[in-house]
Amino acid sequence: MKNLDLFVDAGNVKFLSAYRDSMYHVIREKDHYGLFKKTGITGLFNTAFSIGYHFDEQTPIDRKNAINHVNLVSIDRSVKELMVLLVLKRKPQINDPKYLWAEVEMYAEYGIQVMFNTFKNKNDKLVISSILENN
Repeated sequence: MKNLDLFVDAGNVKFLSAYRDSMYHVIREKDHYGLFKKTGITGLFNTAFSIGYHFDEQTPIDRKNAINHVNLVSIDRSVKELMVLLVLKRKPQINDPKYLWAEVEMYAEYGIQVMFNTFKNKNDKLVISSILENN
């Protein structure tokens, strides 16, 4: 196994999204269940990554129109370690933390789109089980 610390302690990686001010905020502020009131944008990002990874789908980010919304330092170490292990399982050839975290970012970008579409289709309720069943 590669040196986990090399990836986990990669410094202050800044994750970008084209949807920070729309999808992330709408879900966080309007979700009837309030799933992300405590964990905030970072919790949403982690969940979006999980969904993108689950479906093995990524959305490239148009860096000209994207804004920073989550920093790597805001993610719990155990979550970072899990992300690293998952990405390296699919792409063991990655040796540079920059490329690994770009993969995480693209999984999250896909995942937030799926979450938002389900959120809107469920009358402003985020139902994770319906995301996993219907996609």
